[in-house]
Amino acid sequence: MAAANIPSCDVNFFSNVNFPRNSVEIEFVDEDDLPIANVYEHQASDNEVDSDFAESESESCSDDEEEEEDHAGQPRNACGWERNITARPDLPFHQQAGPTIDMNERMTVPDFFQIFFTVQVWNLLVEQTNLYAQQKRIQSESSVWYPVTVEELKAWVALTLLMGIVKKPALRMYWITDATLNTPYFSHVMARDRYFQILRYLHFANNNEEIKDKNQPGYDKLFKVRKLLNLLLPKFP
Repeated sequence: MAAANIPSCDVNFFSNVNFPRNSVEIEFVDEDDLPIANVYEHQASDNEVDSDFAESESESCSDDEEEEEDHAGQPRNACGWERNITARPDLPFHQQAGPTIDMNERMTVPDFFQIFFTVQVWNLLVEQTNLYAQQKRIQSESSVWYPVTVEELKAWVALTLLMGIVKKPALRMYWITDATLNTPYFSHVMARDRYFQILRYLHFANNNEEIKDKNQPGYDKLFKVRKLLNLLLPKFP
């Protein structure tokens, strides 16, 4: 489904603009391990959320009370927070930072976005998303999958960015038909089910190429996003 014409807006330029075609432990999981459908269809109730928050707050206070014994004399409140603020020295950093692209004061928001989301980035997202959908879908799937295109993915990203401006408590509410809550722009650009389809299969790498054994050469804990990083990081010094 192609994106409809989008009114002029900084975050909505995608469908009208033709873009030029550590040591931190990070673990990525596929939708089979954490199905997106379950996230939205089996959300915790308010009572469960409040209960979890109360237990977490209780555990936090308990830990702070134990720590308080090791810092006798420090003024604390009931939960164990210190009132005295310890200033930490700033680490020296003298290297150049920021994009390596020449910029000028006449550049617009879309211009800055296109610096990083080049034609190579869009093609990577489209290629890997379609590949992942082909790998994961089975014949018993009731919905029909049409390969996503660059223009459609741009519209999908535009809606996702717009959600950061138009706040709603749940994704599905952006397509609600109730007159008091309706935001017709979203359904005008893309159908709800299509948006969730792309969200489900959005991918950046071919899972079949992943080396999962940490002891094997070529293992990369950032494999899932490595190809995307290889396109984005050269934009910085």
